[in-house]
Amino acid sequence: MPLEDLSRIDRTGKLLYEAGLRSTQFDYSKGFEALVQRDVKGRWIYEAGLHWRVFDCARGLDKLIEHRATRWIYQAGVDWVHFDYVRALEALTEIDKTAGWIYKAGRDWKRFDYVRGLEALVEKDSTGQSISYAGAHWKQFDYARGFLALIKKDGTGRWIHEAGVRWKRFYYMRASKALREPKWIFEAGANWDQFDYERGFEALIQKDETGEWLSKAGSLWTQFNYARGFEELLNNDKSGEYILSAGKSWKQFDYLRGFEALVAKDKTGENISYAGAWWKQFDYVRGFDELVLKDKTGFWIVQAGAYWEQFNHEKGFEKLLERDETGEHILTAGNLWKRFSNRKGLQVLRNINSSYYKEAEENWPMEAWQVEERSKELKEKAIPFPKKPFKLKE
Repeated sequence: MPLEDLSRIDRTGKLLYEAGLRSTQFDYSKGFEALVQRDVKGRWIYEAGLHWRVFDCARGLDKLIEHRATRWIYQAGVDWVHFDYVRALEALTEIDKTAGWIYKAGRDWKRFDYVRGLEALVEKDSTGQSISYAGAHWKQFDYARGFLALIKKDGTGRWIHEAGVRWKRFYYMRASKALREPKWIFEAGANWDQFDYERGFEALIQKDETGEWLSKAGSLWTQFNYARGFEELLNNDKSGEYILSAGKSWKQFDYLRGFEALVAKDKTGENISYAGAWWKQFDYVRGFDELVLKDKTGFWIVQAGAYWEQFNHEKGFEKLLERDETGEHILTAGNLWKRFSNRKGLQVLRNINSSYYKEAEENWPMEAWQVEERSKELKEKAIPFPKKPFKLKE
């Protein structure tokens, strides 16, 4: 197709780019002029600079800058054979609002002014993310200046934490004071090579309103005040969820007081059920009594019967009968419990849910009485042998 006709129908520049790629008779000069007029996003200008046999890289960069195509300026700096890195960086410092492409350019370009690049990051990066990444990936980085800018910009501590993990030089003591959210205080204590655990613990107590991060810190920090942490956990955890986790993973834990807290805070029986399965010490008798009081559906009774070391299966089954109107939990108990009365379970399921009854008959392990009944049925259906013996014809 003639270039003039192609220019009329191509609104994005894609067709012109493809024509320059495939046609053996292509006027690259006119094609370039038509391409840069239509491609306002810069994608096909970049592709042409990468794949066309003839391309004016300097003018191509001018057009990318004119269209403020930050992504394709960065990508051209990675892939084009001829590229003005100085001019491109100056353009990025003006048009890249978040500094994300400046960071990537410093990471991937063959030539880069790291001093100028850091100045742009300090000016434009509002959260500290790009500064944190630059310190981890740039070949040259002013860690002192980058650190000062980072702790001023990071309002949560996320990017300070990342820097503490990845930077070659880092100011741990000062950084620990700048962590603002409890999640990142915990993460720093778990992942940094150096950490002030006493200061971090105090900050965690002040900022963690639910007990979630105290529970996790007691599991993963190499230094932790378990006695004080336990008291704070009891005060902050409203549901018992994090007390449960602490009892599972802390090296030191007051199981008696922890159990009392679970009983007081657990509304459904879920945490009591899990505690009986996970904790090293547990009052199974009282735990059972509290569980059947709180579990209105029977689901957590089924789970406890399957995973507790000690469980009153007979009483547990009685409680299931009171709660399970559909038979679903009775069916599950028959599949999971080590001790279960198939006879009673089948009788109940036969009356309330025929489909669950058939499924139980097929999947539940057979007991002695079922084997006897099955044998009796087979005998009744068996074809008797004839009374007279067979005689073979000679």
